[in-house]
Amino acid sequence: MLMLHPGGLFSRTISVRQNGHELATIKDKAMREGARIRIEGVEYELRRTGLLSGDYLLENGGQVLARGRKPSFASRRMQADIGGWMYDLVPKSSFSSRFVVEHDGAVIGSIGPRPILRAHPADLPGELATIYQVFLIGLVSLMWNRGDD
Repeated sequence: MLMLHPGGLFSRTISVRQNGHELATIKDKAMREGARIRIEGVEYELRRTGLLSGDYLLENGGQVLARGRKPSFASRRMQADIGGWMYDLVPKSSFSSRFVVEHDGAVIGSIGPRPILRAHPADLPGELATIYQVFLIGLVSLMWNRGDD
């Protein structure tokens, strides 16, 4: 299981750790519509495709690795396309910052709640590569930041 640690009290950086070892950091961009992701020394970018678009790309060296989509401006849901497999990120409840991860309508994991003062778990399927687990966490982090606005 991954653990999400806050970067600091007022920081929007999340440290993703497994068994005490830091696997990744997610550092939200200043405008909150993307993030820099670092996984064991490799840099990735999670970015919004356009100002009015609800689409997000995970890129490394100009190569698109995964896609995210916010289907509705008003919704807190997010969808992820990882190699043709679709995942839905759905808030556990209206007032919760915990998200469940669904695939084909079945709950397969959860993320959060948002780590502010202490660490919280991200329970994601082990068959997903680390980069894709961190991508899902990055998409949820975008939703957390939108909730702060």
